[in-house]
Amino acid sequence: MPKRAAWVASVGTLAAALLLAASAGADVQTDITVEATAALTPVSFPLADAEGDTCSPLSGSTFSVGVTLVTCTATDATTYPFTVTVNDTTPPTITVAASVDAEATGPSGALVDYPATASDLVDGTVLPTCTPASGSLFVLGSTTVTCNAVDSHGNPSHAAFPVKVVDTTPPVITVPAPIVVQADSSSGAVVAYGVTAVDLVDGPVAAACLPASGSLFVVGTTTVTCNAKDAKNNAAAPKSFTVKVTAPPVVPGPPVTPPPPTTTAPAPLLPPTLKPQPVSNFTTAPGDRRVLVSWKLPAGDGLHVELQRTTGGGSPKTIYVGAALSFADTHLQNGSTYTYSIVVVDAAGNRSSSLSQKASPKALALVAPPAGARLTSAPTLVWVPTRNATYYNVQLYRSGQKILSIWPGSNRLALKRHWIFGGRAFTLSPGQYNWYVWPGFGPHRARKYGSPLGNSMFQLTG
Repeated sequence: MPKRAAWVASVGTLAAALLLAASAGADVQTDITVEATAALTPVSFPLADAEGDTCSPLSGSTFSVGVTLVTCTATDATTYPFTVTVNDTTPPTITVAASVDAEATGPSGALVDYPATASDLVDGTVLPTCTPASGSLFVLGSTTVTCNAVDSHGNPSHAAFPVKVVDTTPPVITVPAPIVVQADSSSGAVVAYGVTAVDLVDGPVAAACLPASGSLFVVGTTTVTCNAKDAKNNAAAPKSFTVKVTAPPVVPGPPVTPPPPTTTAPAPLLPPTLKPQPVSNFTTAPGDRRVLVSWKLPAGDGLHVELQRTTGGGSPKTIYVGAALSFADTHLQNGSTYTYSIVVVDAAGNRSSSLSQKASPKALALVAPPAGARLTSAPTLVWVPTRNATYYNVQLYRSGQKILSIWPGSNRLALKRHWIFGGRAFTLSPGQYNWYVWPGFGPHRARKYGSPLGNSMFQLTG
C-alpha cells in the first residue's frame, strides 16, 4: 500500500485533499499559525520535516504577515497543501524619558525639546505622536506628556512622562558706579541712587539696599549692599557700590588781630556758656509740592527748635518754632531746591550749632490711591503714563512678601479680591500693602524695563 494516497486533482478543494490523505493513514502537516517576529518571520513544518517531505516554500523559509499556501510532495510523489498564517498582534515599543527637567526662561515657562521614539517588530521604526509636542511651550510646574504609536496593522501602544519646568534662576541686580558727592553740612549729605533688579520669570523685582536710597551718608566712604529675591525665593548674588561724601568747603573767617600787650591784670575767667547739643536723625522727605522735615531732640529740659527754609539765593525764613519732632512744609514748587536749617535752643536762649539739609519736591508718579490711604474695598491703582511705554509691570507686596506681579497695557489696574500668583491663591485681606510700577518698552518677551516709577502704600481696613 503506498505511503500516501495519490493526489486527485478532481477533488478541487483543500479540505477534500486533506480528507483523502487522512483516510490513507498519512501524517499530513496541518495548518500553522505563528506570531510575527519580524517583517519576514521564519517558519518550520515539523510533520513534513519528520516524514522527509519536500515543500514549497521550503520549511524554515521566511513568511510575511498574512496567509501563505504551502504545497508539499511526499516521498511517494503524492502532494498535499496546508496554510501558514503569520499574525501581527504585537504593538510597537515606545521609548521615552522617565522625566524631563527644564529651567524657566521667562514668565510663560520654557520651550522644551524631549526624545520620543517607537519601534515595531514588523514595521521597524514608527513615528510616535506626543501631546504636547516636543519643542512646545511648557508652563511652570509639571505637565504630563502622552505619546501614542500605531503600527501598520493597527496595534496601538501608549507611554507618558512628566516635563517639569522649574525656576531656580535668581534675579540680576544692577547697581550704579561709585558715587562721589560733597557734604551739605558737618553731618554729611542725603544721597539718592537708583538700583534695579530683574528676574527672568517675575520681571523687575524690588531690591533692598543698606543704607537705603535717600539716607544721610556721613563724610567718608560708605559701602552700599543690595539684595533681591524673586517669587520663588531665589536670592540674587549681593551687589555693592560705594558712596563717598567729601567734607564741606571751608569758609575762611576774618583775620584775627592779636590784642595789644597790656600790663593790667587779666579779667577774671567766667565759666563757659554751655550750648545745647544739635538734633540727630535730621532728614527731609520730598513729596508732591511738600517736604516732610523730621528730627530727634537731644536730652534736656526746656529745649525747642527753630527751623528755617532758604529758597535759592534768598534769605532764610523761619517756618517753625517749637518742640515737635517733625514739620510738613507745604505749598512748595515742584522741581525747586530748598535748604532747611535747624538749631536747638534751650530755656536760657543758648543755641546749638546749625544742621542743614536740601530737598526738592516733585510730582508723584503713583497717583491713586493716595500714599497712606485707608481703604475699605479693593482699589484701582493709577499712575502717570510713561511716554513710549507699551506695557507696565505692577508688583504688590504684603508684609514684605510679593503676592502679585502683572503686566497691564495701560496706566491703571483694578485689583481683585482673589487671584492666583505663582501657583498659589491669594486674597486681598485687611493689612498694609506696598505697590511698585516699572514701565516696559517694546514686545513683552524682550523684557526691556525703564527705571521704576516709584512705590506707594495703602491700608485695607475692610
